[in-house]
Amino acid sequence: MLKKDYYRIQEKLLDEIETANYVEEFIELFPDFLSEHLPFNRAAVFVLHKENGVFLPYTGENNKKIAAANVPKKVDWDSHLVTYLKSVKRPLVLSEEPASRSEVLEKSDPLLFKMMPVDAVFPLFYLKQLHGFVLVEANSKTLKEIG
Repeated sequence: MLKKDYYRIQEKLLDEIETANYVEEFIELFPDFLSEHLPFNRAAVFVLHKENGVFLPYTGENNKKIAAANVPKKVDWDSHLVTYLKSVKRPLVLSEEPASRSEVLEKSDPLLFKMMPVDAVFPLFYLKQLHGFVLVEANSKTLKEIG
């Protein structure tokens, strides 16, 4: 899969979020949306908790591909990954990033990157504010297309 395909998915993703009545409505539908547009083995979804300003994991009770176990209990607003996603506002494809950037992200948020292999990170923006992000482990079909 080429980087432009991740951008295409991101554009569709943002369009879907903007048409939802509220961001939580879209989060419920996200696993099916992602499965339709990008084959993946597992994903971990983190959603902004407005009261305390941290990102909490979405359990994905209705979808077994959404990681609920072994995920950090929270990700702080000032984590390196969140800061990076807020600034670039695009999907982060780890295989296409400089090794130094990937290493910094993995070292700064080790629990995020040790829970499962992470191939891409999708920021979830709603009304131009980061409301969440998704870590994706691509499946072998997608990895063949990337390689």
